[in-house]
Amino acid sequence: MSIKYFTCLASAALLALSACKEEEKVVTYSIPKEKPSTVDTDASVSATPVAPPMQPDSTMLAQQDNFSQPSWTPPSHWKEDPPRPMRKGSWTISAKGSDVAGEMTVTVFPGDVGGDLANVNRWRRQINLPPTDGASLTNALQPITVDSLPGKIITIEGSDKTIIGVILPREGATWFFKYTGDKAAARAEHPSINAFIQTVSFSKK
Repeated sequence: MSIKYFTCLASAALLALSACKEEEKVVTYSIPKEKPSTVDTDASVSATPVAPPMQPDSTMLAQQDNFSQPSWTPPSHWKEDPPRPMRKGSWTISAKGSDVAGEMTVTVFPGDVGGDLANVNRWRRQINLPPTDGASLTNALQPITVDSLPGKIITIEGSDKTIIGVILPREGATWFFKYTGDKAAARAEHPSINAFIQTVSFSKK
């Protein structure tokens, strides 16, 4: 074969490659933006304070001595528990025989400990309930007077447990009177709890 023939073949190959490159096209794709997750942007969830569980440290334990010990008269069927850290008072409550129906505790912390909503949501979590919001809390909290001081009382019913709690601001601190027990016992114990709260006195004897 002649050199001219090979030259023609090479030219033809170059033309074919050039044609292929001209036919290649850049393909673009349009991907829609992802919508933000409703879990992260749900205002009703993100705006609901949920205070973490109380983790008393040495400073908080030391502050307990700065709060005076109130006086009170617990019902005769409440059994006083041994002293425990962070508690100004604690009782075991039996319904029938030796069956433990509930527990009453009195605690105090400086400040408002996150506010009513955060504190109530902490209690709700303790009996496996989801957090509530401000509007629902306003309807649930009822006024109560403790030693001439304005406080609030709330009853929180879970599937098997009930919390009856009193929130009492006093002199830059917040006192908590909290009953925790089974639902049936809580209903029966409500009058005793109210009677106990009315005996609380912060006056120095």
